[in-house]
Amino acid sequence: MKSVLVFILCFITISCVTDNVRKAWNYLTKHGLTKAGAAGLLGNLQAESGVRPDIYERSKRKKIGLSDADYVKKTNNGSYKNFVNDRAGFGIAQWTYPARKKNLLNHCKGKIGDLDCQLSFLLQELKGYKSVYKALTTSSSVKICSNQVMLKFERPANQSPANQNRRAAMGQKIYNELAKK
Repeated sequence: MKSVLVFILCFITISCVTDNVRKAWNYLTKHGLTKAGAAGLLGNLQAESGVRPDIYERSKRKKIGLSDADYVKKTNNGSYKNFVNDRAGFGIAQWTYPARKKNLLNHCKGKIGDLDCQLSFLLQELKGYKSVYKALTTSSSVKICSNQVMLKFERPANQSPANQNRRAAMGQKIYNELAKK
């Protein structure tokens, strides 16, 4: 519910910039993304998770039966054994598919809910999506970067022009607030 609220507030208010967004912006721009690339990516992450590294997919709550905190804690300590195969989107990018979640788990050993670790994994993973990574590291268009992330990396069920515009608008708000600083 909190990520939905952050998404709504970001979309209708002046600021989309939370502490996690600001921290992720600094990390991403420090590691080679253009300001437009960071903003386009962050607009998508805002839509996916509110840029929360400790959140898992709401629609899986009833089946799994854990709070966000318990999901992270039990995955980190090994007592929740189905993290890789539960098909619950997790973290800032809402990683869902088993191979991707297994790679995240291996990359962030014992700290899957950590923002810095997820950002490190995200950049590593994005490098394998060559056209997306190239756009994020060379483009000065938030819209182009946002669409690259949405259509070729995140691939949400709703890929409509309206959703593309909404995510790009969120990225543009982030850009407008952080690019000048």
